Amino acid sequence: VLIKLALSNSTGSLQYLKAAVKTASSASTSFKVISLESGFTVGANSTANVDSVFNIVNMCLLTTVVDCSSINKAITVAGQNNGEFIFYYFLSATDHASDTSITPSVESGGVFVKYHFSDVLPVGSTTLNKLYNGDGRVFIDFNSATNMTQMGDKIYKTMIYKHTGVVSADATNVGTSGVANIQALIAPTMNGLLDIQNLINDTDYYFSVSQVNKFSFHSPMSASLLAHPEPIEALLKKQACFLLTAGFSGNHPVVEYFRMIRDHYLLNFTLGKIFVNSYYSWAPHYAQTILNRPWLAAIIRGSAHTVYFILHHLIVSSMVFLVLLFLLLRRSFKRPGNV
Repeated sequence: VLIKLALSNSTGSLQYLKAAVKTASSASTSFKVISLESGFTVGANSTANVDSVFNIVNMCLLTTVVDCSSINKAITVAGQNNGEFIFYYFLSATDHASDTSITPSVESGGVFVKYHFSDVLPVGSTTLNKLYNGDGRVFIDFNSATNMTQMGDKIYKTMIYKHTGVVSADATNVGTSGVANIQALIAPTMNGLLDIQNLINDTDYYFSVSQVNKFSFHSPMSASLLAHPEPIEALLKKQACFLLTAGFSGNHPVVEYFRMIRDHYLLNFTLGKIFVNSYYSWAPHYAQTILNRPWLAAIIRGSAHTVYFILHHLIVSSMVFLVLLFLLLRRSFKRPGNV
């Protein structure tokens, strides 16, 4: 474990950089000095910037105030300070030996640092539900929350990997050379859509995903999905949902939702068929207009998301509408002059 320290010795004598540790849950005021990988000294009335390194194994060899058994409970036991250790870095005129007891009140002027350690590996991999091809981009619909445990209370990053071929879910191949190249390291998200951009059209990509927790442990890598981004013109011909496909620059869950409404509802009724045929007669012309105007594409996406939300949550939307209508009518009946 490495920490960068700025040291300042204002005394008239040589000072030694030392570090001492105790388990965070311990009520003791005593710390045990730990052996650092390299010793540092600071001359009288001088300063120094150092990279101080210690080995966790050396920490666990100390007696009485360090309980390393808590490291393998750091994630599994909630509401406890398992895996937490308090370090005290200080300058001292005495070159304390390892495992010597000290108290910060005597060796004052140092700095406290709390570390969280764990050797509990994550269990369960991310599930890639579906992949949507776009123009130079791909949307990956994924879920990590339902089948992943031992990640702790915080996800640090979401890792996206790009492969040259099909890859099965595997915990051992994450990040290893020749197996997976890191495509992106993004803000933590446990489910939803990953928007992967700057891809080459008409090229096969195999993507997989894993999560990284605050201990820098990677979850098992998901099985890969095949992506094949295409030019928007080709996607328009395939998807046939011209305005939405142009607005989203390719296929998208929202586009697929409206396509489902077309196939399962509109095409089963005469008026619906008339609407769909009319749409196909004029929509291709306006699709190119949308492609050439990003602001118009943004309006299409925003409108589509709004309608999608209302339809997808029809019961909730109806209840909200009825409540608002009731409040409006109630307010009107309470106005002066009403009987």
